[in-house]
Amino acid sequence: MSAREAPLIDPQARIVYETIWEALEDGGRGGARAGEDRTGLWIAYSHDHYHEERFRHGVSEGRGLGLEAMIANRLSYLMDWRGPSTVVNTLCSSSLVALHSALQHLRSGDIDTAVIGAVHAGISPEYFRSMGDMRALSPRHRSRAFDSTADGFVPGEGAVAVVLRRCDDALRDGDRIRGVVKGAAVNHGGRTTRYSAPSPRAQAEVVSAALADAGVSVESIGLVEAHGTGTSLGDPIEVEGLTRAWRAVTDRSQFCALGSLKSNVGHLEPAAGLAGVVKVLLSMERGVIPPSLHVVRPNDHIRFEDTPFFLADRVMEWPRPEDGPRRGAVSAFGMGGVNAHVILEEPPATPVREVVAQESYLVRVDAADETTVRTLAGAYADALAAVGEDHVGDFAFTANTGRAEGRFGTVVSGGDAGELAVALRDVASGASAVTRKGGRSSARSRSCSPDRARSTGAWARGSTARSRRSGRRSTSAPTCSPATSKSPCWTCCSPMPPASSAALVLLRWGLWRCRWGWCGGWSRWGWVRMWWWVTVWVS
Repeated sequence: MSAREAPLIDPQARIVYETIWEALEDGGRGGARAGEDRTGLWIAYSHDHYHEERFRHGVSEGRGLGLEAMIANRLSYLMDWRGPSTVVNTLCSSSLVALHSALQHLRSGDIDTAVIGAVHAGISPEYFRSMGDMRALSPRHRSRAFDSTADGFVPGEGAVAVVLRRCDDALRDGDRIRGVVKGAAVNHGGRTTRYSAPSPRAQAEVVSAALADAGVSVESIGLVEAHGTGTSLGDPIEVEGLTRAWRAVTDRSQFCALGSLKSNVGHLEPAAGLAGVVKVLLSMERGVIPPSLHVVRPNDHIRFEDTPFFLADRVMEWPRPEDGPRRGAVSAFGMGGVNAHVILEEPPATPVREVVAQESYLVRVDAADETTVRTLAGAYADALAAVGEDHVGDFAFTANTGRAEGRFGTVVSGGDAGELAVALRDVASGASAVTRKGGRSSARSRSCSPDRARSTGAWARGSTARSRRSGRRSTSAPTCSPATSKSPCWTCCSPMPPASSAALVLLRWGLWRCRWGWCGGWSRWGWVRMWWWVTVWVS
């Protein structure tokens, strides 16, 4: 992105690009391992709120390559992806509609990898004024989904990125798996009493279709993440639609928790569906269902005792069923009438593997500039302190083949995690050199020569096939965030929190709040960021 173009680009595009990049790296699909993949991209995006800000500051109307339609295309161009490249806008159901579309392409064999991004940031005051004019926002500044005093929602801001692959491909390549997409469905509500009124019949039909696609019993589902915007009309209609669908196959009552993340983080609009996916996957991973907030007395028009659901209004354990894995469901309904529903399942048990022993390991550290290489090396060293000796090879495999090559880099070697950590700390402290691709080193030291860096790069590019024979898997390792700064380089480094088992589809969710929201302090817009990581698998 050139310096001339950057001021014209909607910050939502930059935010979702960064999130997608980290999702790819964290999922181990950012480097040589993904080189032969046929990759498609879907980005859920609803409106360029930055348009008003540009106009207010006298920026010309001509946006050129900053048009909304170019958000997905720009990234596909950069990454040299040849699959579908699409912006999806069905308002609040956009990200689940994008997931459904990607799922169909994967199942048909059109692509090998699907990348789904979703973003929402209310940058201009006009956005809040227009939502207020529609009486969509809560005058008490609380999303009270399913409460008797529900009076609208509070906007949330954030970005989500999910990388999906087919089961067989993920298992073959040793990808980390944190969840399974069992089924999905999309429909439209057709004609209702008025344009913005939801249809319980259509909502019931989309739930039934997703269950049929997944081929699972509703009695195996322990949590439904509802659309739950928190309105006196929409909440009862949603529970009615869910009950219609579930009552066709079960007579049991109040055995499944029902919640809405919007009461916790606000309504992320086009990204709301994937935010719900994050919540369900994290809940399954931890075996805990988090509470939906601000429910004092349930909506008088909802008789939960006559439904299969109960409100998740407090923290509760989510035990694993004796006859199978945990399962959850997510709904997202767009104001224009497009409904989407997804069925999720926790990942399968990691298969037993035979790992070939190694006497020594190489770890490649690449980034856009020298400073970031050194920061990433320090993060690698810290992460290795928590890596067991049986998994050092997995860590090296992830760093060498799951990370994109940068203009600067170095390679360290060691016989175990401790020796690698010492060598990496030398890089982080400046005692070892970082080489610029092309042969120039930043300092004289014990670090590898440019020839060794090139040979290690060639080794990494051929490592995927070898990993299948050696039993290596992608594992948790720090990622290098593509945050844009004054330079065109993406240089921020962000270590990844520990995660269980391995993963195939990574989902990283960032939450931003405006300066008139909870808190301020990030960039000139005054946002603060909080991150979650999750991964998903396609059944």
